[in-house]
Amino acid sequence: MTSAAEGPGARQPAAAAHQGLDAEDLPAAEGRFSKALADVCVVLLMGILATVLLQVVMRYGFNSPLTWTDEATRLQLVWLTFIGAALAYRMGADIAVDALEQLATKRCWTWVASSAAAVIQGTIAIVAVIFVVAGWQLVQATMARDTPALDIPVATFYAAVPSCGVLLLLSLAERAWRANRARVEGGTK
Repeated sequence: MTSAAEGPGARQPAAAAHQGLDAEDLPAAEGRFSKALADVCVVLLMGILATVLLQVVMRYGFNSPLTWTDEATRLQLVWLTFIGAALAYRMGADIAVDALEQLATKRCWTWVASSAAAVIQGTIAIVAVIFVVAGWQLVQATMARDTPALDIPVATFYAAVPSCGVLLLLSLAERAWRANRARVEGGTK
């Protein structure tokens, strides 16, 4: 016997336990993670600004250029690029082409959009895996070499690649979880 509270629209505790995450916790965790990534991007951008400004002041104000600022700026720019790309994908701010949407009928567009989304998600998954595997190989291959000015491993530059791949894979898993959750909740209502 089922009570009115256990009807088709009621929340299924067993399903939530099976998912491993409570649906109410996910948006807060997503928000905190996205905010943390955005904060890292802001810190990197401010670091780039500070090192470039320092170099300009030292070069033109004191006629004594620093040797390490070019490498430091380049390192920050590499990390900003890869973390920023992962953040843009996570926030849905990646590039989209809407010309097809304007040309297609509503019914046709729904099919085209869902097919294109599947192809895009699959492609991003493949690229993310390549980033992780090939990026890790680059990190391992360059660990013994140091940069001339900062005297840090060259691998520090390349570590941004597998890091971006991991962030992309996390975002893909999150999107898949949300889509599955919506499908399950849509089927029970």
